[in-house]
Amino acid sequence: MFAALGFVMVLLSGPAAAQSAPSHTAAGTTATLRTASSRYVVARHKHRVPRTNRRALAVAHSKLGHAYVFGADGPRKFDCSGLTHYSYARAGKRIPRIADAQFHAARRIPRRHLRPGDLVFYHTHGHHGRVFHVGMYVSHGTTIAAVDPAEGVTWQRIHYADATFGSFTHR
Repeated sequence: MFAALGFVMVLLSGPAAAQSAPSHTAAGTTATLRTASSRYVVARHKHRVPRTNRRALAVAHSKLGHAYVFGADGPRKFDCSGLTHYSYARAGKRIPRIADAQFHAARRIPRRHLRPGDLVFYHTHGHHGRVFHVGMYVSHGTTIAAVDPAEGVTWQRIHYADATFGSFTHR
């Protein structure tokens, strides 16, 4: 079942659970992302998850619950592109600050090639308009994104019909 999905995000609690998680599986790479408050594993991904993606995703995950402020790019307040910009910068990769510029700078990838840490873009007027929102892909149709002032940085479901995908680490 999990092989058909590509990978699964498993929430783990406590050091014993993290130690029992394998570092590699027969199906592919397992990436362990650690923050001060939690650990989770992105498992059974059919492609290797680049270190930059793992680090950027760990940074974004550590910002869950932080405030949304339009135009902010950290370290305590973010808008959507500010979160991705800040996360990649902390991972050692410089990317543009604005969502539309991130879209144009990233390599376009199909949905089946999404890896944790890749970016999910939303456009005005379908896939042909300007990019107005970006989130960082986690797994199973979920991103971490700075959504709005009421929600702040939170988990967000992907609306695949309206989304395009990009990566700064795919070759």
